[in-house]
Amino acid sequence: MMLFQITTASALFFACLRYSPLAAIVLTILFAPAVIRTGQISDIHRQNIMEFGLAKRIRCFFGSIAVVILTVAFAVLVFVLVSLTFGLLGMVFSTAVGSADLSIDAAIVGTAGGMIWGFAGAMLATGFAVIRMWLPKELVKTEPA
Repeated sequence: MMLFQITTASALFFACLRYSPLAAIVLTILFAPAVIRTGQISDIHRQNIMEFGLAKRIRCFFGSIAVVILTVAFAVLVFVLVSLTFGLLGMVFSTAVGSADLSIDAAIVGTAGGMIWGFAGAMLATGFAVIRMWLPKELVKTEPA
């Protein structure tokens, strides 16, 4: 079944690529993790000898898309908040310096630092969201303490 999903995703990618390269890239970023997550959940169901029919697979795929969208939204929010904080701190520091030459440098350093730390925060937020939401709770085996 996984080969069918990959073939379908490839066909959709090339159809979208013909229409708009940006749409193809965005849809690939959205659907590729959802296909991988659905495949992993399917394997867990197969290993535990649980039923995983077409209706459940489709529900799982759309749930996976929701997980991907929430993860991206969380990472973007963290990036914006951290970058905005560093940018505002750079602006405050540049006005506190008083010198026109140093204030421009402080603003540039604040902006660059905000983007770097914002990206680091977004990566940590993505990792946190994947750890917390990747597998459904009912499929995660917990070891007795």
